[in-house]
Amino acid sequence: YMIFKLNESYSQLEADVTKDLNGSYDDFLTDMSNIPKGECRYAVYHFDWETENSGSRLKVCLFIYCPEDSKIKEKMSYTSSKD
Repeated sequence: YMIFKLNESYSQLEADVTKDLNGSYDDFLTDMSNIPKGECRYAVYHFDWETENSGSRLKVCLFIYCPEDSKIKEKMSYTSSKD
């Protein structure tokens, strides 16, 4: 998984946390909970699981984290630049 943040001018992404494909979901949640109060982040998580019938499945999930106490400009920048 990777956690990204926008730079101070909100013009480029910067890697905040990177883990290899063996990073667990618990590690991901711990790193997400360590984001400073009031700051937004993007996160990409590589979700891999096994099904009973079809074998292995894989999904890549994008998370956009914008807490209520973030600055308006920051929230607007994160939500408008996700594409």
